[in-house]
Amino acid sequence: MRELFGFVHRAGTEGSRARVLAELSRFIGEKLAAYRVSVFVIDGEHLVPLVAEYSSGVTDARQIAKWQGGEPLETSELIAKFRAGGDLLLIENPEDVLPTHRVREFEIRPFLMVALRNETTLLGALLVEGDFDDLASRQSEIRSLAGVVALVLETAKTFEGERKRTREIEALLEVGTVLTESTDVTRVLAAVARSSARVCGFERCSILILDDSGRLVPRMSQFADGHTDVELWERFRLMRADLPAARDVMESGAPAAYGEPETAPELNPSVWVSSFDIKSVLLVPLAAWGESFGVLMLDHRERYAIGPEQIRITQAVAAQGAAAIGISRLLEREGENRRKAEAALRDLHLREAQQAAVAAVSQLALTAPNLGALMDEAVRVLAETLDVEFVKVVELQSGGRELFLKAGVGWDEGLVGTITVGIGSDSQAGFTLSASSPVIVADLATETRFSGPGLLTDHNIVSGMSVIIGGREQPYGVLGVHTIRQRTFTSEDIDFIQSVANVLAAAVEQDRDQREVRATHERLQAILDTASDSIIAVGENQKILLFNQHACKTFGYTSEEILGQPLSMLLPEKARPVHSGYIESFADDATPQRMMSGNSELTGRRKDGEEFPVEITISKTTLGDQMILTAIVREVTERKAAEERLIALMQSKDDLIASVSHEIRTPITAILGFAQLLHSESADFTEAEHADMLQVLINESTDIANIVEDLMVAAKADIGKLEIMRVPVDLRAQAAQVLETWNQTVVGHIQLSGESVRCVGDPARVRQVIRNLVSNALRYGGDNIRVVIGSHESTGFFLLADDGPGVPPDDVKHIFENYERGSQAPGLTEALGLGLGISRRLARLMGGDVTYRHTDGETVFELALPLALPTSAVLNAHGTTASATGVDRGFDAGSKLRFTRRVRDRK
Repeated sequence: MRELFGFVHRAGTEGSRARVLAELSRFIGEKLAAYRVSVFVIDGEHLVPLVAEYSSGVTDARQIAKWQGGEPLETSELIAKFRAGGDLLLIENPEDVLPTHRVREFEIRPFLMVALRNETTLLGALLVEGDFDDLASRQSEIRSLAGVVALVLETAKTFEGERKRTREIEALLEVGTVLTESTDVTRVLAAVARSSARVCGFERCSILILDDSGRLVPRMSQFADGHTDVELWERFRLMRADLPAARDVMESGAPAAYGEPETAPELNPSVWVSSFDIKSVLLVPLAAWGESFGVLMLDHRERYAIGPEQIRITQAVAAQGAAAIGISRLLEREGENRRKAEAALRDLHLREAQQAAVAAVSQLALTAPNLGALMDEAVRVLAETLDVEFVKVVELQSGGRELFLKAGVGWDEGLVGTITVGIGSDSQAGFTLSASSPVIVADLATETRFSGPGLLTDHNIVSGMSVIIGGREQPYGVLGVHTIRQRTFTSEDIDFIQSVANVLAAAVEQDRDQREVRATHERLQAILDTASDSIIAVGENQKILLFNQHACKTFGYTSEEILGQPLSMLLPEKARPVHSGYIESFADDATPQRMMSGNSELTGRRKDGEEFPVEITISKTTLGDQMILTAIVREVTERKAAEERLIALMQSKDDLIASVSHEIRTPITAILGFAQLLHSESADFTEAEHADMLQVLINESTDIANIVEDLMVAAKADIGKLEIMRVPVDLRAQAAQVLETWNQTVVGHIQLSGESVRCVGDPARVRQVIRNLVSNALRYGGDNIRVVIGSHESTGFFLLADDGPGVPPDDVKHIFENYERGSQAPGLTEALGLGLGISRRLARLMGGDVTYRHTDGETVFELALPLALPTSAVLNAHGTTASATGVDRGFDAGSKLRFTRRVRDRK
């Protein structure tokens, strides 16, 4: 029962009676296991089906629509029984009480029909189809269910009545609401028409209003759902035929209903009836306060029974509508007077807005970052204040032959900043310049003073005005406003745009002056930035005012970071108090310039905290009422380093002289000693001893020659006179030749591996490089030395490796500098410190290089030279060619240096 009464509750709250009854019918069908449950309602003498639902839940919408739209069900006998007080009718054969074709068409089965009534009225019937015996046994249950259906039907009917009355009230409120919101008669008429059609149950409502000539003319037509058939309304609006029925209604003041309007053509001409497919119509006068305004015409495109209730409701709505129309007309007249006053007020506000706009542009002229930003904002303000689509600033170009579109709004994208227009009569702007006065255009299409340029015609410009933007020597250009609407610009508008043009003219001159000042400043800054010293200027408060480019580079700050900061940022912490006092004392001194000095060196401090030595010259000048102190700061770090290098070089030179003296003195002593022995007549030497002593003389002379050769190469390289020959050279042969010239007790343990590799180079210089590398390994390397000859891609190499500790990390970057020496092995004469430096220079002159690395526990020096082509001519260092077939020049590979103990003993 709770579920059943839920349907009763819904019937009193839900807008669709049919939906509630359909769901209730399905519920009853499922409960009774019936075939179909239908609800009929009374309509005059007939029972009309409202819903029909199968217990399976399937709804045959097409069948119920056909049932409802067909001929009324002939059930007068059933209705008579129900009206006589009967409540229940059980039929086993439906054809006994219903037409056979209807029974077959809708597949009507045995049914039990129960009357649906309230206390006084028959409302309809509940028809349950199913098994005859089952229906007979459940009559009492079905009667109870029918009571619930009747309650639902009655509740829904009451709710619909309330909703109908609510719609009436809403219709009246809608008209009143529209009236309070707007005095527009059109909106009021639309609300009256829409509400009338909806509340009174008509399909459409039209309103005919008396015009000034006394004719009834259509002013509004609305369908009940609020839509308007535009094409139909246009034909209705243009209708010129009179409607006598409407005239009668206005004269009598009483409504008139026509169920068949075509039967009274003298009152309802066919041009009204047939053209708009009117099947039924109700005409109600629109009158209020003794004045008739027109007629309210409601119609259906289907036959529609117009009852007293519809007429009553329509009259109420019409009365409300007539009052609304009267009030609207009164307010409209008052509104006209108000509009005139408002127009005057708007004009006043417009002038105030224009004055405010001029003030805003003037203020922007003082604060805008540049002239372009000012012009962009000025054209925007003009467009907004004057309510125009287009504004432009055109600049007179040098030569005065064209105007350039400098700034604007509204123009096609890409035109501003690219397009030009002509001068003179070729454009409005050009004509404005030649006329030297403001120009107003009412209609560009009829303008005869000048031609409409493409810029204006392409944008469909109609009206506009333009004024000159003045200048000190010549006009800057023209300011113009344009619109696509016909418009008459006033003298106040001209004054406004001229005021803005004057502001722009002043800004242009100011911008020119500022650019000249900036140009002067930039020239000065450029001069300062090209200075080779740091230039820093500070005020009396020691805040930095100027910082040139060299100062930025020296101290590591950008000008943006340092300008306005205290000078102490550039000084070490310990020097700041002393320096500040020095600056103050100099500012009070009469001396205009001074070289800063002290007991200790002056130092500066970079952004990263590094301190460096400087020299500072400080000067002062007065600018206005402020003293400016300028410091020229010169970093002397490189000079200090150069001085230290010079001292080290002088020491190296001294060491070199001593070393050269020792290096040459030793072999010379040996040469003199052996020469004296050989020269002695009393000496008695065997032929072998004589040959050994000669070999010693040769070896010692060779050592001297090598020393002299290194010195000569270094000297020639320093003055750019060193010449290099480039011919094919066999690296292995040159390496073997160098090793063979050495004392085998010294180089005999050196391992030589690798095949012959032919490279391009100078044979003598190749041997010199190899000799220096071997000598370097013997002096500073380990006990195990190996030499590898090989090639890689387009390069041949001589690789010398030893197991020594290698070069100390701090010395690696200096090993190829002249006069740099390490701690050599004991028993060898002291080196000059030229070998590695000369070797790298010679290798690079031959197109190769000498490199150092320490890897896998070995110290490695490598000579790399370009591989020789099989047959080609190779250019030497001076551009001449040397034959690729030349032989390697050098010492005899068979010459060996041997020192015998016997000869030494005899010496």
